[in-house]
Amino acid sequence: MNVVLLYFILPESLSPEYARNRTSAPVWRKFFQHGHARMFGTIVATYFFTITGFAIMTTLFALFTEKHFGFDARKTGYLFDLSGSLASSCRAG
Repeated sequence: MNVVLLYFILPESLSPEYARNRTSAPVWRKFFQHGHARMFGTIVATYFFTITGFAIMTTLFALFTEKHFGFDARKTGYLFDLSGSLASSCRAG
């Protein structure tokens, strides 16, 4: 109900010139029409494979520690906590 009321009360914020020149193409499609679209695709693909690889690695590491060392979820979590703490405490430079 409030949305309908606001539609009739609030003035249009876009100028008529902008509304006429506006295309129906989605914003994401306009983004890929620029010159750096190839680099953006490479960055997105790299990010995807990095995150996927890290997720697979952590899952397989938990299975590895369970099979070879008999660790349960808590002990594996402590191991991840230790490695994360050590990584964050080591600063470059």
